[in-house]
Amino acid sequence: MSTRLSCNARAVLPCLLLAVAAPAASLDEPPELTGRWRNEQGSEMVLELSGTGALSGRYRSAVGRVSPDNWYPVAGFSSGDQVGFCVHWARPSGRASAAASVSCMVGEHTVVNGVDELRVTWLLERNVPDEREAADLWSAVTTGSSMFRRPPAPAEPDPAGPGGSGAASAESATSALPE
Repeated sequence: MSTRLSCNARAVLPCLLLAVAAPAASLDEPPELTGRWRNEQGSEMVLELSGTGALSGRYRSAVGRVSPDNWYPVAGFSSGDQVGFCVHWARPSGRASAAASVSCMVGEHTVVNGVDELRVTWLLERNVPDEREAADLWSAVTTGSSMFRRPPAPAEPDPAGPGGSGAASAESATSALPE
């Protein structure tokens, strides 16, 4: 089935001119997604973006049935400022656990007041035991949304001492983050 759209050229032309003239991120220059991100719940992820758009990394949840000390694998893709990735919530050994599940997140990178944000919608799929699937499979998926931001670099003492004028480098601030 096709849909026919018609437009008023006088209404479209100003919008096109504004779109061309407005500063915007180029699709040729995707946002830098590599690095550490933290959401409003305190969960963290560390992403690496390859030159082909593949995302990989790890995720540590501050909520739910998993240990906040464990990191879980992340795999996905990025296209321009759009992202999609999944987290496999298995034991670090890869074996299934009571919390074994998979969550997938899709969303978009944006900059708000100079701060990088990843705004995502997520689906969390939990296993329903085979014997309960007929009655309970409907309850296997939970959905929600999250906003990830790059965490601020920890403040470092001024090398010149209190009231001094020395400046800590951004490199040393980021290297202080735990791996």
